[in-house]
Amino acid sequence: MSKPTEQYGDPADASAIVPNRVGVYGSVADTYPRIAAMMQAVVDGNEIQAWHVPLLQICLKLVRTTEAPDYSDNSDDIEGYLAVFREIIGDDMVHARSVSEYLEKKHGKTEDREPKPMDLDDVHAITDFLLREGSAEALILADKLNATMGSSS
Repeated sequence: MSKPTEQYGDPADASAIVPNRVGVYGSVADTYPRIAAMMQAVVDGNEIQAWHVPLLQICLKLVRTTEAPDYSDNSDDIEGYLAVFREIIGDDMVHARSVSEYLEKKHGKTEDREPKPMDLDDVHAITDFLLREGSAEALILADKLNATMGSSS
């Protein structure tokens, strides 16, 4: 069995890697907050599932691609992570090319059907989302939604 230094090189040589990466991808102070924001959007406060992992890797590679669009390693990795995502989803993947086709295959619905009226559970779910959003506009909308549903029940 080889020693780590034989397989990966002397750790002292790693100091040359960082400046090279900064030259290609930009500073971590600039790119990591962008990567973190994308990853947060993907996870959206939920517990990370196995299918999230390749999507999170794609976030990293997308930001790197914006810094070096002509570096094929990034786009190659995006394709690879997308293949891993599809493998994880497996037979649960709904193959559709439109929203109506997706709804029909997933739920037996089409978008031209009459939507069901909102009930109190729907209002609570929407209100919770708006409150998590936290912007002044979202809070005003949540108040209006609660007032409207409260007056109609």
